[in-house]
Amino acid sequence: MTEQEHYPVPARPLRPTRERRDWAPPTRGAVPVYSRRLREARLARGLSQRHLGSDAGLPEAVASTRINRYEKGAHQPDLQTMQKLAAVLGCPLAYFYAEDDDLAKLILAFARRR
Repeated sequence: MTEQEHYPVPARPLRPTRERRDWAPPTRGAVPVYSRRLREARLARGLSQRHLGSDAGLPEAVASTRINRYEKGAHQPDLQTMQKLAAVLGCPLAYFYAEDDDLAKLILAFARRR
């Protein structure tokens, strides 16, 4: 038997597969860690979703919806948006992505001492 008989060539060329570009953030249960921490920080500051979004520079018309989707884990904010949200909430960016609750508390405590 020839090599071609062992490994037949497909009749048409295979299409290249697309590499997955979406990144799955650290999760605990069904909601990503950044979503849970965003909601906790917003509630601790006493801000509504609309006020947080508009203070972070999101358009008024979509501010509440966008923050809601971030908190539900339906969408992930880009780095610039997350930096703006962190600044409004007075939290370091690392706080939102720390998987361990104790580490997140340490990050917050360290940032508030400065």
